[in-house]
Amino acid sequence: MSYDALAESIILIRTRQPPRVLHLSRRRRFAAMAVDVAGDAATTMFLRRSAGCDIQESWVLASRHDEWRLLGGGGGTVDHNAGLLADRPETIRDDMIRPWSTLPGVDPRLVTVGSGAGGVHYMRGGRDLFPRSGRWISYATLFASAQVGAIQVADRTVAVPWHGHTQIAWIGRRPPRIGILGRAGQLLATTRIPIAQP
Repeated sequence: MSYDALAESIILIRTRQPPRVLHLSRRRRFAAMAVDVAGDAATTMFLRRSAGCDIQESWVLASRHDEWRLLGGGGGTVDHNAGLLADRPETIRDDMIRPWSTLPGVDPRLVTVGSGAGGVHYMRGGRDLFPRSGRWISYATLFASAQVGAIQVADRTVAVPWHGHTQIAWIGRRPPRIGILGRAGQLLATTRIPIAQP
């Protein structure tokens, strides 16, 4: 691995905004892509350079006693030329829209379901006699066009990064209702993320 996932995730959680990086190289081996913090839970997303491809990785973290802990994560490979760090389009092209990627009640040229979703069952560090105790920390990735400025989730607003790949975190298995906000902050649509949770 070309970066420390926990250390870089903590930096991203503190700043709440990934620094703009337009491409990876031999010198720039990774880039922070997205972050969302839902109380004492967070998700982060990174792109790292590997041999012959790039790897997009998502991490789930929880804070306990004011210390962030890495609970798990996952990822997949993408072509070096996939353009994941490029500026997002004004509208999402038709060839980028898949039937499974649409959000109910939302124009798919504005926002679609992105490339990743998942969750971790977190026991809060205890050894409980009840195996179903604890909670789920879940996340989903959305891809937003340049017309979208932010995603409203419960009591927080998640800014959409320059490349459009935005992570949304929540506690529990059921995805939250979200609001799609325009560049000026106006509400464009509301919906629920239609994904199956673990």
